[in-house]
Amino acid sequence: MKKRDLMLGLIALGLLSCSSKNQYIINLEKPTQSPKPIYKKVGISSLSLPNYLLTYPIAKRVGRSKIEYLEAHIWADRLDDSLKRELIKVLQAHSTNSEIINYPWGALPDVSVEIAINEFIATSNSVVLDATAKLYFHKSQKTLIHRFHQSKPFSGKNEDIAATMSQLFGDFVDKLSYILAK
Repeated sequence: MKKRDLMLGLIALGLLSCSSKNQYIINLEKPTQSPKPIYKKVGISSLSLPNYLLTYPIAKRVGRSKIEYLEAHIWADRLDDSLKRELIKVLQAHSTNSEIINYPWGALPDVSVEIAINEFIATSNSVVLDATAKLYFHKSQKTLIHRFHQSKPFSGKNEDIAATMSQLFGDFVDKLSYILAK
């Protein structure tokens, strides 16, 4: 009897550990047309993330100071790499005869951009993005710092987190594009 119970327990544990994992990517839609095109050569210096975003399972805040990793919902790519790739893709779509380049640069850009994502996480029913963009204009030697803090509601289902994060990051990139077009 004990052997049978032990075997059934091991089989159940094995089946649970073989559960499928859903993989997600950040995917921003390319805008069809920018309201104000970017005419500057823009260099992306850095995009930094908190450590909880550098793991493959999607993180979700379940308490004021507690984060849970959703082992069945994982990023298909490193989030810092995919956010930077999507940022450049959308900014290039907003630019007109300009370059949007990733560091290291061959030549000094007109504007260098550093982005710090301070918080980018789902809660029980919304996703929060808190980010700072530091723009340095090389010709005038001026620095502008813009803060972006926004939350977007979602269904509360774990499978909807990545799509909501994509929409929220898209809102951030649109605002950054508008600032760069000035």
